[in-house]
Amino acid sequence: MCDCLNRIKSFYDNGFKCIRYEQNQNGELVIYLKNFESEDIETLYCTNKQEIDQITNFIDIN
Repeated sequence: MCDCLNRIKSFYDNGFKCIRYEQNQNGELVIYLKNFESEDIETLYCTNKQEIDQITNFIDIN
C-alpha cells in the first residue's frame, strides 16, 4: 500500500471524509478532507499514477 493512501485511510479513521478531489494539469491529485465534528480541513497531494487510481477507488467506495 502506498504512503498517501495510508494517510487518507488514517484521516478516515479519525473522522475525516473527502469533500472533493481533482487532478490538476500536471497530473497531481489534490484531495480535500474535512472532519465535520471538529471542522478541521486537510489537503493532500499525490503524484504517483498507481497510487492515484487506488486513492480515487477508495474514496469512491467510502
